[in-house]
Amino acid sequence: MTKLYLAAGLLTVGFLATPVFAQSVGVDINIGNRPVAPVVAGPPPIVLATPPNMVYVGGLGAYVAVGIPQDLFFYNNAYFYYHRGFWYRSAYYGGPWVHTERRGIPPGLYGHRIAELRDFKRHAWENYRHSGVRSRERHFRAREHEERHAREVR
Repeated sequence: MTKLYLAAGLLTVGFLATPVFAQSVGVDINIGNRPVAPVVAGPPPIVLATPPNMVYVGGLGAYVAVGIPQDLFFYNNAYFYYHRGFWYRSAYYGGPWVHTERRGIPPGLYGHRIAELRDFKRHAWENYRHSGVRSRERHFRAREHEERHAREVR
């Protein structure tokens, strides 16, 4: 009987001492290859003296920012920004930007190469520059974050 108590006592001491020694022990089991999402740094913010003019382009089904060097588009109450091979999305034309996968990009934009999108943009800019606010194309001036927020609060 004393041997049983002695064995139980040794097991108890062993279990109590285990966490002290097991702090650096770890087990990692991987089955198959899990895809790793690429780490994509956000683009630089779009800083402009005035909000950009957005002109609707029927061939894209979206608005394009004209008169600025950035590839900025507007579709369904969201801005899309193409920068160095990646697409980003934001509620505001100046960001903050969140990387967007293919399924998050409007079909009218994703269905074209960036060179084609820039051709649409150049054509829209030429038409808008000659006609301005009298343009027959649908257009609007993007709102600043503060203006949009104030409008939403009212």
